[in-house]
Amino acid sequence: MSARRVALALGLVGLLAVVLFLFRPRHVQAASYASFPDTHPSVLVAEPHTLVALEDVGFSFADVLGIRKTRAPHDGEYIGESAGDLKTSAAYADLTKTLRADLAELEASVPSVGVGVRFKHRLFDVRWLESPHIHYELVGVVDRIDFRHLTPPGCGQTRLVYRMTYRPSRRPQTRLPLTLSVLYENKGPDCARLAHAWLALEDGGDLARRLATGPLAERDVTTFDRIEINVQSLREDSQGKEMDDHGEYILRSFVHQAGGLVPGTLRNTPDPNLDADSKAALASWIVQNVSAIDDGSAEVPERFLATRAVSFTPRSLSRGGNRPYKALYPDERNAFSNAPLEAAAVVRSPQMLVRRLDELTCPGCHEARAVAGFHLLGEERSGATDNALTLGMSEHLRQVIAWRYRFLQAAAEGHVLADPVPISEHVDDSGAYGAHCTHPRGATTDDGLPEWTCAPGLSCRRSDVEGDPIGTCGPPDVLHVGDACERVQMAAGPDHDGDPVRPLRAERCRSRDPGDILAKGKCNLNRDGFPGGMCTSTCTEGEQRDGSICMRIPHKGFERSCFRPGVTLEECLQTEGNFAIERMRSCSRSEPCRDDFVCSRAPGLPIGEGACVPPYFIFQARVDGPPVDR
Repeated sequence: MSARRVALALGLVGLLAVVLFLFRPRHVQAASYASFPDTHPSVLVAEPHTLVALEDVGFSFADVLGIRKTRAPHDGEYIGESAGDLKTSAAYADLTKTLRADLAELEASVPSVGVGVRFKHRLFDVRWLESPHIHYELVGVVDRIDFRHLTPPGCGQTRLVYRMTYRPSRRPQTRLPLTLSVLYENKGPDCARLAHAWLALEDGGDLARRLATGPLAERDVTTFDRIEINVQSLREDSQGKEMDDHGEYILRSFVHQAGGLVPGTLRNTPDPNLDADSKAALASWIVQNVSAIDDGSAEVPERFLATRAVSFTPRSLSRGGNRPYKALYPDERNAFSNAPLEAAAVVRSPQMLVRRLDELTCPGCHEARAVAGFHLLGEERSGATDNALTLGMSEHLRQVIAWRYRFLQAAAEGHVLADPVPISEHVDDSGAYGAHCTHPRGATTDDGLPEWTCAPGLSCRRSDVEGDPIGTCGPPDVLHVGDACERVQMAAGPDHDGDPVRPLRAERCRSRDPGDILAKGKCNLNRDGFPGGMCTSTCTEGEQRDGSICMRIPHKGFERSCFRPGVTLEECLQTEGNFAIERMRSCSRSEPCRDDFVCSRAPGLPIGEGACVPPYFIFQARVDGPPVDR
């Protein structure tokens, strides 16, 4: 063969290699999200194809930490970017060192604790932090120009959000309940120019390219200001009727200094161990800053703040651990009787003043209308229906996007939006199914509660927790599939089993109409993993009717059979005794589930539709999943 032919052949081989590289599998299937574009990409970008493309051009977590030295496109298999590789970064080493210490402290204080389902209290596996099978996927680019008051003169923040992901050998990968939010302060006075750059994304086109050449163009990803983490540290199944399924989440914020990370304070989250003088000083500051608290722009001085917090699921703000201000000032009327509340729009009573403060904390915000303690879990990168979410964000985040968009528009016009920051558990006034509302039977005459009402056709049902004045919107009088059917009395728990609950009498999930799907219904109880109980009925698998779908769900106690070493989860869940066939409420990207339930993809439904299930039925939301995947 002539030298010319050899050169030509080698050139063709090289060209083929380039083509194969460019069109290599990206672990993103078109069915996953393509027909559901971001509502406002100028505020939140969560579409997987765009995020994978951004990782290619320098926005992977390895790029953030500065360990990727090549200009070649990001590797779709995350080779060279695993947690085992990231440990060479001083910043990542500092983060994991702190988290290891937190988990070691937790392990030392909790009986019957360890990694895996053979333990009563299941712990986050610290080995994941340096595992070659772990990587971090970009799940969101977030414009927070609405934080412009944090760093005057500044223009808020830009955030890159990453989710821990595990890729076992010869098994489907699964995400794990740890998110990292990388924060960049938008320093500089020209907020209008930056706002216009974000708003230009609304025009469509190649979103990844427009981001990289627009609002992210002048961003050196290695010069971030903070990293915030949210990690499920511990989980426990309900052990009986006096328990909820229980989850705990560590919240941390790290300041980027000299190439490393040092623990920083958590925004608006008070230190629970303040002494008497500090508590009095904080109360005085609160009284002097009612207006800022009312409109949501308050920034509590650092001297009062914690460097670590823990949030708890389920039951949101009914859990005392998610209300640090209520813990500091249990008698709100006495503590803030002198607060000037006459002109306030939201905090019109001492009780609402403290509730608003709690919702401005990290635990309070993360548990208000969240998905098992998270607001951005990320959209799925495949068309799978097992262990997959229909919507990768919480109901709080889905609703607040519209407010953030209005704030961005105002910034582009050179002013600050006059509308106050929405209260976390009640972003809009639509009063849709599951929305929070104020129930007269749960309130006293001097609670000063806002008037949160429900949409026509719905009424405000009392909270699942006895005595909580905040209820939820649901059908009046008659219960439907998926509705809450068991209320409880709750007491503060002193240990890691969660707050003890005492079930009250369950409501009957039964219709007088023999043709109704609940004619022979039942209430799946809280003790079986259904927070607040859930109306359901026996049915024929695959049947869809009256806003419900009949499907297989894991049977209580399935973990003992299906989470054993060497057992394949998908096969095990098809074995008699490990599943139940029951009717579940349907949901979609625009039709949410009620609190403490998540919209899961389901076989036979379009990608954008699903069924409301308890969040820990989704194994990516729990630390104690099947060992073959972990």
